[in-house]
Amino acid sequence: MKTIYTVNYTNKVESHSISPEFSSEAEARAFFEKEKEKLAVNTPADITGWQDHDQAWSRVYQLELTKTTIDEEDGYIEDMVALDSTQYYYD
Repeated sequence: MKTIYTVNYTNKVESHSISPEFSSEAEARAFFEKEKEKLAVNTPADITGWQDHDQAWSRVYQLELTKTTIDEEDGYIEDMVALDSTQYYYD
């Protein structure tokens, strides 16, 4: 098994990494905190009361720090967990 940490740009439909793959949670968390600080100048989106089908989800995103466990033998993802996330912000 191999464990990697990434920081992802995530909206309601998709997620993609904005960081390199880290083998250390501490390094990944430092990158996450740096990116989180950049968002501090933005006003968070108030998603209170939004339903799953609300059209506004397509206009917001958040950053997530994720831990992914991969089976090195076959390359399949065994587990993926969000360790931390920001509030939602408008695109």
